[in-house]
Amino acid sequence: MDEIDHNWFNKSVRSICPNLTHLEYETIIDKLENASTRTLVSLDEARTLFASSIPTITNDLHIKIVYDFWHERRTIRVHFLSINFYLKR
Repeated sequence: MDEIDHNWFNKSVRSICPNLTHLEYETIIDKLENASTRTLVSLDEARTLFASSIPTITNDLHIKIVYDFWHERRTIRVHFLSINFYLKR
């Protein structure tokens, strides 16, 4: 968990999802990263992934909150990397 993750978790998640643990957060992020090799998984794909995973993560609020944060960060990172690629050409 980097500083941005840590700050987001402690400021936002604690008020929205007080039962979300650091371990569950890390598990969700790890599974999202591993499932998104070429393209980002959708929220529905993530829900399916977590329903069939071990341990099963069924709290939809936890999945949605972490997914939204992860998706926003990945989208910004991909956009930033694309801009840098074109600027260096």
